[in-house]
Amino acid sequence: MSTNGEKVRLKIRLTVEEKAKLEHDTALCGLTQSEYFRQICLGKRPRPKQPPEFWELLDALYEIHDKLERLTVYCPEAAEECSRLENLVLFLQGVEIGPPQSRFLALWGEEHPRNGELSPLAAEAMNGA
Repeated sequence: MSTNGEKVRLKIRLTVEEKAKLEHDTALCGLTQSEYFRQICLGKRPRPKQPPEFWELLDALYEIHDKLERLTVYCPEAAEECSRLENLVLFLQGVEIGPPQSRFLALWGEEHPRNGELSPLAAEAMNGA
């Protein structure tokens, strides 16, 4: 057993269909087959990589949220819409809300390509909001 992070080779046999699915899934996630298996072994669920348009949409939703939040001073009803928008953003990022723990449950997140971090709402949810 390696204690210094030394990598070892693993050989597996797959059917033609299994190999095709593996190649398809790793390409969708933007991962090598090795990294795909490593993440699965670490208990993560590799997800398809989002296109740039997805991140543009999230950025637009953040801007709308910020402007709407500023209006809550003048229109308290806007707070409810802010909350709904926050839930939409979390849903789009794959963060589940609610039962059974009645708090945010983070799935394997995807980093924002512009800053290498989870979005502010997803990070807040993962930290126990």
